Amino acid sequence: MKKNNEIKHICWDETDEEFKVSVFLKELKTKDLYYARYKIDNPSLARNQRYITESLKTGNYDQAVQRAMEKFAQIKVRQESGVAIKQVTVGEGLDRFISDYEDNVELGTNGFSKHMLRGFKKSIDIYWREYLEGKPLETVSVSDLAEYEVWRRSWATHTKRNKLKHGNYKTDISSRTIQWEVNAFKQFLRWCAMRRIYSGSAFEWKYKLGKRNRRSAFTREQYRKLHTYMRTKEYLAKGKHGNDSRIIRHRHMLRAYILFLVNTGLRVGEARHLIWGDLEDRINKLGRRIVTVHVTHSHSKVKKTRTVVGRYTALRALERWKAYMKTIGEEWSKDSYIFCNEKGQPIQDFREGFNSVIREADVETDRNGNKLTVYSLRHSYITFRIQFAK
Repeated sequence: MKKNNEIKHICWDETDEEFKVSVFLKELKTKDLYYARYKIDNPSLARNQRYITESLKTGNYDQAVQRAMEKFAQIKVRQESGVAIKQVTVGEGLDRFISDYEDNVELGTNGFSKHMLRGFKKSIDIYWREYLEGKPLETVSVSDLAEYEVWRRSWATHTKRNKLKHGNYKTDISSRTIQWEVNAFKQFLRWCAMRRIYSGSAFEWKYKLGKRNRRSAFTREQYRKLHTYMRTKEYLAKGKHGNDSRIIRHRHMLRAYILFLVNTGLRVGEARHLIWGDLEDRINKLGRRIVTVHVTHSHSKVKKTRTVVGRYTALRALERWKAYMKTIGEEWSKDSYIFCNEKGQPIQDFREGFNSVIREADVETDRNGNKLTVYSLRHSYITFRIQFAK
């Protein structure tokens, strides 16, 4: 047996004229074990390390040399293929992914958005990290994705709220939420595959939703109740002191948004990037004021430019919103976004605000107990036109 800490160099490389592998015995508390030190030609594949040292898990010299050579053969193949040599955990991969995405958002790179970044931080950076953080990225398989739903629903029920990183959290998780989180993790895996730190194909697996329920709509009575509530002082008196200027502004805009969608039937994505120049105040054949909305193909779900005719109520809702902006000193132009923050940036998602309003107005669910959503405004428009239009 070799003496403790004596280094034995093996595997001479004639091209580089150096030894690529060294074996040495290390004295441990329980027993002596051999370790191997490998020279890395491409440190970028080994977390920028020039050498990797690993236990050979044996005290027999001949067996240690054999294992060291087998391991080095694997390292050589991975280097030639450009695949990561040292295993990266899911947690480490997530750190790199989030950091890279933040850099691209800051640079304004096409295809990267603050909205998606927030989504990643509220999903994979919390739940998938909790689920698989210490697991070697290379070992992530389809079974991990397939078993995620069971784990997620159990975790949502039993995890204390103070362990969460954000406040908008529910214990009853919808299938669509699960689908979004799975797809977000698949995007992360594709990112890892492009950087050769993951060589699996789990991202090809598809999460299948159950049978989709018919879209819910407000009843006429619910809509009247909602409309009445949004005209009260209580609707605006929110926040810690009930007079938060930012909340008041957002509530004025949200009211206009709700009335506009339910009286035009526009899709959420179509309304998001509307500018004032997309609207036209017109008189119809009956001599009534209406609004026409120009939806460009880039913001249309069907990828076609179309013109939508809205009711007078939609026009008045936007006129009141415009009048309010004037009172707080906000300027607008034909090129300004209609539904935007104080900086003029379009609002990406009204879901949280909408959910709060329908909860306050006590109109959260349809007659079958199904949760009403922002999309219910479009479906309500269609339903009302069929039932009550002259």
